[in-house]
Amino acid sequence: MAELPTARLRVALNLLKEAKLIRQSRDARLHLTKRQPKPEQFEQLADQHRVHLENDKEALERMIGYAQSGFCRWKVLMTYFGEEAFDQCGGCDNCLHPPSALVETAETKDESSSEEAAEVKEVFTPGMMVKAPKYGQGQVQAQVGEQVTVLFPDNETRTFLSTYLKPV
Repeated sequence: MAELPTARLRVALNLLKEAKLIRQSRDARLHLTKRQPKPEQFEQLADQHRVHLENDKEALERMIGYAQSGFCRWKVLMTYFGEEAFDQCGGCDNCLHPPSALVETAETKDESSSEEAAEVKEVFTPGMMVKAPKYGQGQVQAQVGEQVTVLFPDNETRTFLSTYLKPV
């Protein structure tokens, strides 16, 4: 029998515990419960786990978007929580050192990377329709340097590198 990676084994055991198909005693031993599992119960557990994984992936993507965003950090947070945002706080790293200024500096310092600089120069204007892999079509809200924020039909706003998007 092939061995399962420890992380997968933990996930499987936790799912079985949540379904009350096994229990753990104080001495950390696992015991079967008297409940007789039904095949559809395993399908439901697998579906719940898939949903949980998808939610985790989306949360990670939002976190990465925040970290890579060229917009004011406070504006991103306020918008996420549905608060009326301002353009710039003037105190965060992106307000003090805008990414677009960093891109321009890199272009003038290193002329040998003209192909990469050309990719950054892709201009997406607000209102323009674009397509993002996995997310489909959306409308450009803003571009700062190579960061483009797109609003999708489900009212979700995501930020991408300009090279990731294609004009529609």
